Amino acid sequence: MTAREFSEDGVSKIVLKSGQIRFEARINRSGEKSIQKRFTKKSTAIAWREEQLKTLARGAPITNGKKFTIDSVIDEYLAYRDTTSPMSANQRTDFTKVKSDLGNRIVSTLEKQTIEEWLTLLKKSPKGYYKDGREMTPYAEATRRRFFFSLVQSVRWHQEKHEYYIKPDLFKINKKIMPKAWEGHRERRFEEGEEQALYAAGLTRKGSYTRQDWEAIIGFALETAMREQEITLAKFSDIRNHGFDLVIPKLNSKTKIKRTIFLSTKARQIIASQKQTCPAGEDRIFHQFPSADAVCEAFISLRKRAKVKNFRFHDLRHEATSRMCEDESIKFEDILAMTGHKSLATFLGYMQMKNRSEELKKFLEEEERKKKI
Repeated sequence: MTAREFSEDGVSKIVLKSGQIRFEARINRSGEKSIQKRFTKKSTAIAWREEQLKTLARGAPITNGKKFTIDSVIDEYLAYRDTTSPMSANQRTDFTKVKSDLGNRIVSTLEKQTIEEWLTLLKKSPKGYYKDGREMTPYAEATRRRFFFSLVQSVRWHQEKHEYYIKPDLFKINKKIMPKAWEGHRERRFEEGEEQALYAAGLTRKGSYTRQDWEAIIGFALETAMREQEITLAKFSDIRNHGFDLVIPKLNSKTKIKRTIFLSTKARQIIASQKQTCPAGEDRIFHQFPSADAVCEAFISLRKRAKVKNFRFHDLRHEATSRMCEDESIKFEDILAMTGHKSLATFLGYMQMKNRSEELKKFLEEEERKKKI
């Protein structure tokens, strides 16, 4: 038998036959059928009841949120946006991803835990597979954040339009799970002794990344300003022009634009050394590092052993770009082509120069002139 304890706030405590406790919120209406709903938390039941009372006070009908799926919510929201402020094709793909993963979920019964599990899965699972069978890397922080806010944006709009209840803590995601916001341009460069400290922190035991491994991949990053994913996916078969150029296919590039990296003498030496230790049949240059995520995770441990604080593997790209810009023998337009930045603003955020200010000013003026033509 179910036991019930009544309270003055319109929420009853119910003890089920199984021993589980539920809280039932009830709204009695004169001459009409009462409205009730059960919850696992009393605070949620109270919040739901207050929300329904506000809806009734406005003279609006209480809509049963159970009939709305994420699929239908997003479809309606996108149709609305088409008539007000149409989205780009890229923006719509974020909503398409949410639909493919959560589309059959009922909005009113959607749990915060479900969203947290979804965000965690996006962090660990691959995006899919390339045509040649290679597994794609998991979604980046910024991408997962876009997916999340596409869900929030559409559900909030739909709830306000149709006036139904969703759990008040639905989108209050655990900070450890929530994808981090973009922090803007970092200005972290190597301080004296830090680069050598990282190399020295490489391990010697079998099965670990050695000093030689780190000297190779860090040295290559500093010579090319390539992103970690581009480095781990780079192949010997991508080398052109008698070993002087490395082609980054658009599939491996963050910007999805094919580009060519000029290989310095040191970069060519590193590639030659990697070739000597390469297992038979392996085409990836940095074969010992299985993925960009593996590099970044191992780099955190390396950094801690080296006692180098607040330095990420991606900061090597900043360091490399700045070093190139300080080298007066390299033209700015060549550096921009190598780094693959789509905009000058992003490019400028990656460089912290100690010289060439006048030359940079002329370069920027010329780039602005080209835009106006």
